[in-house]
Parts: sequence; C-alpha cells; structure tokens
Amino acid sequence: MRFGWIFLMLTFLLLGCSQPKPEFAEWYAKHKGPKTGEYDASKLREISVRSDTFRIDSIYMSMHGPESYREFTAAGDDDLIWVVGYSVKVKAVSTGEESDIDFMCHNNIRTNNPYLYPWGPGGVDYYNRFFTLTQGYESASLPEGFGIPIPGSEVFHVDFQALNLNYAPIDTLVVQEVVLKYFLDSEIDFPIKPLMFHPIWVRMKYAGPPGDFGDPIPDIVSNQSMANRELFSNVQQPSCGIEMLASGDDSRYFDDYGRIFTGHWKMPPGEELLVYDMTKMLGLKENRTLHKLIPHVHAHCEYIEVIDLTANDTIIRCEMESFSHKHGLKKIEDFTSAEGVVFDKSHKYQFVSYYNNTTPDTITAMSVIHLFFAM
Repeated sequence: MRFGWIFLMLTFLLLGCSQPKPEFAEWYAKHKGPKTGEYDASKLREISVRSDTFRIDSIYMSMHGPESYREFTAAGDDDLIWVVGYSVKVKAVSTGEESDIDFMCHNNIRTNNPYLYPWGPGGVDYYNRFFTLTQGYESASLPEGFGIPIPGSEVFHVDFQALNLNYAPIDTLVVQEVVLKYFLDSEIDFPIKPLMFHPIWVRMKYAGPPGDFGDPIPDIVSNQSMANRELFSNVQQPSCGIEMLASGDDSRYFDDYGRIFTGHWKMPPGEELLVYDMTKMLGLKENRTLHKLIPHVHAHCEYIEVIDLTANDTIIRCEMESFSHKHGLKKIEDFTSAEGVVFDKSHKYQFVSYYNNTTPDTITAMSVIHLFFAM
C-alpha cells in the first residue's frame, strides 16, 4: 500500500512537471493585473556597473584581450523588471574621463536561467543573453513602450572584454562602465509591451559531410563521439555572440554527424558575401512581429540584410561604417519599429552579410543578428 501511494505521488509530480508554462500575457494578467495609465519616463531606473581595471599594454585581437565579469540584482523576488536599454563607456582610470572605445572588444549582459521563468518562451526558444554591445554600437534602446520582462529574482551577469587593434607601444589603464535602464512593474501604472530575444548567427562550416548543423544523414547514426565530445554542446553559439562559448580558446563547435563549424572566423583581404538560410534557426511556431534588430559584426562588414525568400523581399537592411585610417567599426546601424515587421511562420528567410576587407591583413569576422519579437 505504501509503495502504491509513492507511485501515485510520483505520477502527480510528473504530470505537474509536464504541464506547459503559460504564455507571458496569461501569467501577467493573473499575477500583476491590467495597467491603463499613460507612459511615464520619470519612473525609469538605472543601475551602473564597472569592470575590473584592464591594463592595455599590447595588441589584443578579438577575443584575446583582458576580461572580467560582474553579477548584480535589480529588484525584489516578487517584482518584475522591464529592461528597456543598455549602454557602455570606456573610461581612463587616471582621469575618470571617457576613453577610446577602441579598447572595448564587446560587452554582454545576460540573465541566469530563463528556463526557470514562470512563463514560456513564446513560440521560439529560451536565450539568456539579450544585449551585446561593441565598437560602433555602444548603446541599445528598445522602442518606447516596449520592454524585456525579467523576474525580479533573476541575477544579471555582465561580461567585459578589452581590445586593442591599433596602438603600440602602449601602457594604459581603462575600465568599462555599463548602465542598465529598466522599469519596476511595482512602480508603474502604465502597460509595457513585452519582447522576447532570439539570435541568428552565421555558422561557417569548414569540415565534415554536406548539410547544415544537425541535418540528418541517411545511414549514419547520430553520435557525439564522432566529434570532439569535450567541445560538443546542444546550445553552441559564436564566442562573443549570444549565449554559450566554445570550450577553451577553440571557437569551433560540432554537430552529431561530424560536421565542424565556427561562428568566429578569419578572413583574408578581399570581399566575402555570405548568404545563410536562417529559417531553421529562426524556428517560428507561429507568426511573430519584430520590433528591434541589432547586428553584431566586426570591422569591414558593410551591411547585413534579412530577406523574405517566399515573398522575394528584402525586409531589413542595416549598413555599417568602418574607420578608413585604422582597424575598427565607426557605426553599426540597427532596426527599430514600434509598428513592427511580421515574420510569417510559413515563409523561408535568409540572412545576408557582406564584408570587404580593404586592408592587407587577415581579419576576424562574425555575422550575428539579435532579434526582438513581440511575445
């Protein structure tokens, strides 16, 4: 009888675990209730966080400079955070004044574990890194009235890394300082439209059988041991791109069928046009409206495009500007729209990036877009 009760309790627990999480709108209506007031920017909060001190005393290529890490919280456990913006500055330690942004490789902010959020991911997948800032794109803002909802109990993680492509000899000390902008749900009486984050990145394949990441191969059994098991991960992404790093200093990652990919590659002088079918990575289960797109690229990228192949239409194009007298990005254009652009779940989509390396040197390259869809 005792074992029967144990079996029954385990059955209930398993059934409870298998219940799908509610969509955010359903969860919010139940736990927070409707808000009908007017937007009030005076309720905006900010948190400032600094990196360790970085000594710049050598040339540091992408992903090879000094780095540090910070954690912080922004609210009580029962509150809800609406993230609306994020920015970074590089400052000289000696003066406290703003220094050369050339000394920043990238800056990422992420949360601890979105799989533990009380609501579902909204028809795509969970990703915990939502802003990546870099040279040429030092400040990100969502459209007014939109925000990324984060449980108040979540821990924010900030990754800082330095860069120096241009100056030698040199010996200087700098820090990175970031500012997170957000509203607390407990302090506002106006509605905010929720956004979810979804990344798309070019996977450059340089070994293995034909096909994209994870494409089945007839008569070959999926087997992680076909690749290097130490480097395998189910959520592998480019090194400074979105979420999970390749192991150690190796930027390669592998699928179950022995294909080898990288999201962070070397490019010799000349042009490089990459056309990538992003449909599978997008993984839409329903139509979604895009309100923000942020590219993450390296110097000498001239533009990225998102193309609706089914409609034969370029729906988004962002142009970049590199410095002419040194290595580095001067400006990265993003896409922002309160009205939004609808992505149809039945359509196929393409991600295009174009690099033009006009220098005599081999450079590093990445092509990533951060998509923010309505939930």
